Amino acid sequence: MKDGTAQKISNAFLSGAAGFASFLFSLGAFLYITEFDEQIVASFVAGVFCLLISYIASERPNSESARALTALGDRLMAVEDGDLVSPAPAVVQRLMPKLAAAVDSLFAEVRSSIENAHALGMYDPVTSLPNRLHFRSEADKMLGEMDETTAAAMLFVDLDRFKAVNDSLAMPVAINCW
Repeated sequence: MKDGTAQKISNAFLSGAAGFASFLFSLGAFLYITEFDEQIVASFVAGVFCLLISYIASERPNSESARALTALGDRLMAVEDGDLVSPAPAVVQRLMPKLAAAVDSLFAEVRSSIENAHALGMYDPVTSLPNRLHFRSEADKMLGEMDETTAAAMLFVDLDRFKAVNDSLAMPVAINCW
């Protein structure tokens, strides 16, 4: 079945049942009630009953869609808190599977773009070697994980005139020296 076909059949059945019940109620009122005033009241009650059931049948899919869109809105607002991993809400997956797939695909692309931007910022694009930003990030992470009682040391090697070697002998030779 296509998306929403069962819902449409259910709504049509509910509306048809409301119309049939209203018809039976009105017919019974005209056949068994002899007073004209009572017939008018019974017909009015039957009409209100029919309107109520028809309203319920028409609002049912709208309320489910509204709940799905509200859940999707909440999911999108979770991005503000950094949540790019959670899938689309189950109600959206059930009622609007194409929209749920599109949202999940969009978040996957955003995650991929962020990872690529992160990699570009942490590694030299020519050599693919870690850069200063990567070094600082890793050093901060290691220092943050250490106990206050743990001793640590760092060795820093500075290559004198590396730029001159790099400029005069070309990039591949400089990389081999590094």
